Formats: sequence, structure tokens, C-alpha cells
Amino acid sequence: MISEVNDYGFCLGTAMWAWTVNEKAAKNLLDLWYENGFRCVDTASNYPINKKAEDFRKAEQWLSQWLISSGVQDLKVMIKVGSIDNSGSPENRLNPSFLSIAHQHYCDLFSEQFDCLMIHWDNRDDSSEIQDSILAMQALCKDSQKLGFSGIKHPTAYKESLYALEEKPFLQAKHNPFQSHLDYYQSILPYCQPICYGLSGGGIKLHADYQNDSSASQRNVKINEMEGHIQKIRRLIDDFHREQADVKIENMHQLGMLNAALDERVSGLLIGPSKTEQLEDAIDFLKRIHQHKDLFLSLKNSLDD
Repeated sequence: MISEVNDYGFCLGTAMWAWTVNEKAAKNLLDLWYENGFRCVDTASNYPINKKAEDFRKAEQWLSQWLISSGVQDLKVMIKVGSIDNSGSPENRLNPSFLSIAHQHYCDLFSEQFDCLMIHWDNRDDSSEIQDSILAMQALCKDSQKLGFSGIKHPTAYKESLYALEEKPFLQAKHNPFQSHLDYYQSILPYCQPICYGLSGGGIKLHADYQNDSSASQRNVKINEMEGHIQKIRRLIDDFHREQADVKIENMHQLGMLNAALDERVSGLLIGPSKTEQLEDAIDFLKRIHQHKDLFLSLKNSLDD
């Protein structure tokens, strides 16, 4: 459960930059994020994963340009590496030499604001190879960057290496009212700090139509197959509103935020707004979660049943 909003308790994601979010919108989001006191920004070498080779590394480029133009020097940039392109292919490189090249690239690009190096989309099940990668990350990062992981296919192959770490690394995991990977990572959760993403199920809406450029449409979320679950959630929210008229849930992202923020296993939230209005709503709603925690816990318990 998130007890306070700290640097890694609330992270701004960049997965849709240069995909459904244009450059001006991305930089407006950064302005608003920073003005509200938040510092953690998450990106990956393969963002956006839009299958356009010319956009490979575009998200990190925009972030770097914003840092230069704004003069900001205290951001905490979380970087995921491993993917060799942005086609969505599972092919990656995570051997020590590749990690060394990637680490140097981000030291050059973000300097002291490069704050966390994360392995991305690891499909390996060889514990010795994984240990080699983690030992390489430790040596590269030392006291300068934290360690993290995202998209681990074989969590148990990581267990021994993670147990040996002095500081718990971050673990990014999809978690929302429709789907959660936290149970999948159960074997390594005690050795990690989970940061949850995909809070709205890839852009699922409570009461709205889907445009062609919506996140759900771009991600090919199968809305029709989930309609029964969506209807159930609507009923639970209606029941909640009848009992707690002063505390409203207005959209699926708010529901996903409280579902993750009030989970005892979760250390942080990773959000990916497309517009400043969405970011303002998320910031305001996080404050309301803390103000009305006991009330919202009743709704979360209903979701879990």
C-alpha cells in the first residue's frame, strides 16, 4: 500500500509518446508533472512500440530535449533496456556487454538524472545467465543508479539473484481490476518493490465511446470480450455511490489507481496520461485516495471478492 507520494510512489510513463501523444503534448505533460513536485519519469529504449523503425528511442529523445530546454536537473529517470527494436518482438539482448553499452548511453544522455536501470522483457530461464546480468548491473550502477525489472517471463529463475541483493530492486507489473501480474510474480515479490502500470486495463472506459486514436484501440484491447466484467464493475461503483455520495469514481483510471494504491503489495504507481487534463485528474485523485482511504478500501474489497 502506498503510504505517501514520494519519488517512486508516483511515476510518469512515456509508452505512448510519439504514438498517440505528440511532442508538444508530451512536453506539456512534463511541465505539469514537474510543477506539481513529481520527479520520477519512466521510459524505455523501445518506446514507442508502434512498429515504426524511425520512432525507435523517440520517447527518450523527447525527454532529453525537455531536460535541456527546461534546465531541470533533479529528475529521476527510470530506463528499461533489452529490446533491440520497437516492433514488439520478444527478441532482446541482456548480456553484460550490451548492458554496459546501454548504461554508458544513458549516463551520457541523462547524466546524474539517470536514476534506475531496468531489464526489460527478459524471456530467459537460465539462472546463471540472469545472475551474470544482475551482477553486471550491480557493477555498472554501484551507488549511482537503482536496479529494476519489467516483463520477466520466468520469475523463479530470478529468485536466487534477487535474494542476494542488499537493496530491493523495483519490479514493474501490470495490475488493474481486470488483470494482475502480481500473483504471477509471487515467488519474487518479497525481494522487490512493485510499481504497477496498466491501471485502467489498457484504456478501458467506464462510460465513453472509443475513438480510433484511443489507447485501447491502439493496443487492440478486446473490449467486447470484457463487457461482462465491465458491467459488474459499473454495478459495484453504483452501489458504492449510493452509500458514499460524497466520494465519486468518475472513470476507469481512477478505479485502477485506488485498486493498486490500496494493495498491500504495491510500492508505486506508473501512469501514462495522454493529456494534461488526465494528468491533473490523476494527481487530484491520488490526494483523494489518501484523504478517504477507509471509504475507498470498502470498494477495493468489493472488487477483490
